[in-house]
Amino acid sequence: MGQPAPGGGVRTKPHIDEEVSKGYLEELEKWIPNREECATVCLEIGRYFSNTGLFGTFHAMEDRDRFDALTWWETYGDHGIFPKLAKKVLSQVVNTSSAERCWSTYSFIHNVKRNRLNENRAESLVYVHYNLRLLSHYCDQAYEDPTYKI
Repeated sequence: MGQPAPGGGVRTKPHIDEEVSKGYLEELEKWIPNREECATVCLEIGRYFSNTGLFGTFHAMEDRDRFDALTWWETYGDHGIFPKLAKKVLSQVVNTSSAERCWSTYSFIHNVKRNRLNENRAESLVYVHYNLRLLSHYCDQAYEDPTYKI
C-alpha cells in the first residue's frame, strides 16, 4: 500500500486521502475562478495520478524519483495549465519567520517568573502583543507616507 512516513504511520497518495483531495480542490477553485479552466486542471490532475498521457511515459514515471520536482515539471509538463500551476506552487518560498516571531513573543510573555500563567491567558497576551506590534508598524508607515491607507 504505502511506505512508512518519517514520523511513523503509513503514507497514502494525495489523491486517495480525502482530506488532501478536498483541500486542493478548494484551493483550485480559489486560484482558478474560471470554471472551465478549473475543470481542465482537474482533468490534468487525474491524468497525472493515473499515469496517462505524457505523465504515463516510461521516462516520466522513472524520473519522478530521480529529478527534483521543479526539474521534472519543466521536463515532462510543458503542456496545459496544471504544469504551470505546479511550477508556480513549487517556486513558492517557504518562510517560518512569522511563526518564529510568535514563539519569541510567547517566550517573552511566558517566562520563569510567569510560569503560573494559564494557557488561554498566555495565548491571549501573545495575540494582543503581536497585533499591537503589527498595528504600530502600519501606523508608522501611515505617518511616513501620506498616500498610505490603513
